[in-house]
Order: sequence, then C-alpha cells, then structure tokens
Amino acid sequence: MSADRMKHLTDIQQEITNDIALNRYVENVQKYYSTDSQSISSEIKSGLENEIKSFESKQNKSLLPREHRWRLMIDGRNQTNENCHPLEFDGCEPGYHAAMYRAFELMEHTINQPLTVDLIVALHDMAIDGVKTEKGSLFAKGIISEPKKGKFGLTNRGLSGSNVSDAGFKEMVLQIKNTDAFFEIKDQYNNTIDDDFYEKVINDTYTFSQMCADKIELYRYGKLNSPAEVIKQLQELINTYYQNISSASSPELTLKAIADFAHQANLLHPFWDGNIRTLVFLVVNKLLLQNGFPPAIFNDPNRFDGHTVNELYIDIIEGMEKAKMYGFIPLSRTRSAPNLTSAQALGLFPNLDEQKLSVTLINKSTHNPSH
Repeated sequence: MSADRMKHLTDIQQEITNDIALNRYVENVQKYYSTDSQSISSEIKSGLENEIKSFESKQNKSLLPREHRWRLMIDGRNQTNENCHPLEFDGCEPGYHAAMYRAFELMEHTINQPLTVDLIVALHDMAIDGVKTEKGSLFAKGIISEPKKGKFGLTNRGLSGSNVSDAGFKEMVLQIKNTDAFFEIKDQYNNTIDDDFYEKVINDTYTFSQMCADKIELYRYGKLNSPAEVIKQLQELINTYYQNISSASSPELTLKAIADFAHQANLLHPFWDGNIRTLVFLVVNKLLLQNGFPPAIFNDPNRFDGHTVNELYIDIIEGMEKAKMYGFIPLSRTRSAPNLTSAQALGLFPNLDEQKLSVTLINKSTHNPSH
C-alpha cells in the first residue's frame, strides 16, 4: 500500500474513532439494551430510543441500513429469537457491538478501495478495539505474533455447531498432501497426523464424522514462522482472489472466488482472535458489495473454517436472501447479482441437496451508493 493510501486509511480510522454522533449512538445502544436498562426510567428509555432511531434514520452517508446493520455482525442462528438485539454478543465479549459498528463504518468508508493486507488489518483492529475476552483481557491487535501457536478446533458437533464437513476436511487434507500448505492438523496430544491417516481420508475409508464419533480431537495449527510470513501469504491469497475475479465469467464464479478467499484466509488464521468477524462479517461483505451483490447474514460463519467452497457458496446465497428481508440491496449497477434459481444452482453443483437451495437469488437492483 502506498504511503498516501496508508495515510488516507489512518485518517479515516481516526475520523470514525472521533465521530461524536457515532460514539453517542453506540453508547445509547449500550444503555438501551444493557441488562441494567431495567433500572432506567421509562422516560429516559424513551429518550434513548428516540435518539437511536434518529441516528439510524440518517442515511445520507450510510450505504447500509443502520437500523439492521447489527444483523450483519452476529450469527444468523442467533437472530431467530424475536428478542434478539445488537448486544447479543456483548454478554461474553463486552464492547463487541460498538467495535463492530465502527469497523463496519470503516468498511463503508473504504468500499471502493481494493482489498489489501493493511486494510484487512485495519478492519480487524477496529473490530476488536476495546473488546474484552471472557477472561477480561483485551483482544490483541495486529498480525499474530507467533503463527505456530495459532490454532482452532475442528468439530462437527457441540453447542457452537459444525465448523468442518466431511468434504471440507478431505479438501484440507488434500491441500496438506499436495501443496506447501501454510497449516497442519494435530490431535489433542499435539501429534501431527501421519500419512496413513490421511490416505484413509483421501480414499474415503475414514471420514471426519467417524473421527469425531471415535472421540478423536483435531486442531488446525499454523506452520509459518513469523508475522512477515503470514503477511506474505495473505498477500498471495489476495493476489489469487483478484486473478480469480478477473477471470470470473459469471456471477456464480465471482461468488466462488469470494468464498475461496475467505476460506483460505481463515485457514491462514492471521490474527490471534477475531478472524471470523474480520474475514467473514467484514471482508466477505465488503467483497460482495464491491462486486454488485448485497451483503449477507451468515447463519454460522464458523463454517468458513472447514467447509468446501461449494458449501460456502450456498451459505452466501442463503445469507444474501436473509439480508434482503432487512432491506440490504446491491450498491452498484455495474455488476448485478445473479437472478439464479435453485435448479440452476444445482446445475452448477449437482451434488448439493436441493432442499438447501429452495431460494431464488437476489433480483437485480439499480441502487447507487452515495459517497
């Protein structure tokens, strides 16, 4: 990134951080939805509600509907309860909503800028700024300092749902076997998985589901040695994304390029924490908007850990359909989202379950962004 563009990015971050109206809005949301709000008088609560609605109604500088923007920041599966609200994740991570709202402001302000490592890091750092973990410590900013210690669990069960499918795990294994992969898989005893084990997976004689049933715990670990190597690899993924976008001859291939980038970037795991919120909620939605699609509400964004590109393609379709219900639409005339039926999608990916594709993709829009 050039020095001028970097300074411009820094200036935008500072502008958002110092935005008095925005700061007041996130504080009002915190007060209105906080568990302590029951102690607030009805008169004060009504005043907070009016201020919140007043801010949300001002669309002159906003590309995304403010009223429902928070829905892009949390899992769609958490939004089934009618009492769901913007502070859904603040209970375990205080400050989550305020930080993510500011990060979405940064994403909007840079919507026409190309995707760069610096922009991804800036989005991450704003998305975790001031946010506390369940243990009370602050999230770490910047690229992960010790890549080999960065890990996440692979599972097909549990309260958090499945972040890996059988087909997705097989793709991960093939990537490890056939390329100079930037990650590896270890068991609960920190043992690297051996070749015989991988051959069973490749030959479909032992699936990820069977491993979970056998109580084998698996984890994805980084293989790179330094932050500089992580940055270099992330840049290579960005380069591949733009190559795929430039050669994409259909909206379907564009969506696939976006899904592939997000999946690979998440496997890279460039940050200690906050990878999903950065790479899925923020970056995927940025890329969707840049390419003429609406943003998406992801039912389970953790699926980007270990599902196939084809599976994530369907997640994006369903996420865009869900976002449509809350007024989210494409921002550009230049590349409209596909008017694709479920049958046509099945033609692209014949192995997918038709029940999962009982949706029609986004209708074309003539909405223009205002800057």
